[in-house]
Amino acid sequence: MKIVKGDIVLLRAGKDVAALDSSKKAQGVRGKVIRVLTRTDKVVIEGVNMVTKHKKAGQAAGAAAIQQAQRIQMEAPVPVSRVMLICSNCDKPTRIGTQLRQDTRQLLVGDKSVVVRDRVCKKCKQVIRKPTDDRLRSG
Repeated sequence: MKIVKGDIVLLRAGKDVAALDSSKKAQGVRGKVIRVLTRTDKVVIEGVNMVTKHKKAGQAAGAAAIQQAQRIQMEAPVPVSRVMLICSNCDKPTRIGTQLRQDTRQLLVGDKSVVVRDRVCKKCKQVIRKPTDDRLRSG
C-alpha cells in the first residue's frame, strides 16, 4: 500500500465531507493516518469518521472492582480509495508514483547493494519521504 502510518491525507468522500458546507466540500478533510489495515485496504485517520462504541458494565481485573458501562468515541476505518496523500513538498493532494534507486546498506560482513522503491509526487515530481524514514535516521 502506498499510504503508510503517519502520513497526512485528505479525505475526499464520506460523512465528514458531506457535513461540510458547499465551499469547503471541494477541499475535503485533512488528517493523520493512525493505522493502516492492509488486508481490507482501509486506513484509520485521526479525528475522522468518528463512531460511538457502547461498552457493557462488567467485572474488571482486581479485587472486586466493577467496571462502569460507558460510551467510547473512536475512529472507524475508511477505504483507502477515498483518501489522497498530501505531498510534503507542494502541500497539495496528489497521486503517488514510484521510482527505483540503488542504495548500499552496511552489514557486519560488508556493504550490500539493494534496490529501494521511493514514493514520488505526480504533481511536483519530488520524492515523498515516509514518516518512518525520519524516525530511523534520527537515532
